[in-house]
Amino acid sequence: MGMTTAWLLSCRMPTVWLTSKAAAAWVFLLIGLAPYLHLPEPFGAKQTLLLFAMFLPIAAGNTLFGLLSLNPLRMLGIISYSIYLLHYMLIHFVIKLTQR
Repeated sequence: MGMTTAWLLSCRMPTVWLTSKAAAAWVFLLIGLAPYLHLPEPFGAKQTLLLFAMFLPIAAGNTLFGLLSLNPLRMLGIISYSIYLLHYMLIHFVIKLTQR
């Protein structure tokens, strides 16, 4: 999905709609409807397309009505990859300490 998004955005596809308020409303609508779709399998084509429809406007630069440009969320975006890389090590050490 990430490679497809990068390829689409590098092909100079029109991003005017993707960065519009209508696209932001579309993302919030999909987020709100997703729990009620009752998709049977956890990872499938329908789930991938749903995630892609939410991811593409954000990757094109949509700030979701300015929500993604708030300082706390920008800081979370800056540190989230580091947290992702370090969380396993932290969990591992906590488990080792508690097993003694």
